[in-house]
Amino acid sequence: MNCLLDADALIALTQKDDSNHQLAKKTIKYIEKCKITQVLSPFTAAETVTAMSRKMGHQKAKKALGYYEKDGFGNLGFEKRGNIR
Repeated sequence: MNCLLDADALIALTQKDDSNHQLAKKTIKYIEKCKITQVLSPFTAAETVTAMSRKMGHQKAKKALGYYEKDGFGNLGFEKRGNIR
């Protein structure tokens, strides 16, 4: 089974003050527990980068996106790593 990741969910994961932060954390943990393949399209990656830059500023967006690379999203999903492609 695959799960297409959404920019809003990715942003909520990195923003503790986001109204959906806790739900996003709970959902991603469930997805990982069930070993569901997480898919991030190039379009979603671009949307995420743009939205984060506008919301947080460029430097904070770069730092937040580093979280995804560190946790296995590898270049925002453009390459396959583990159960994430």
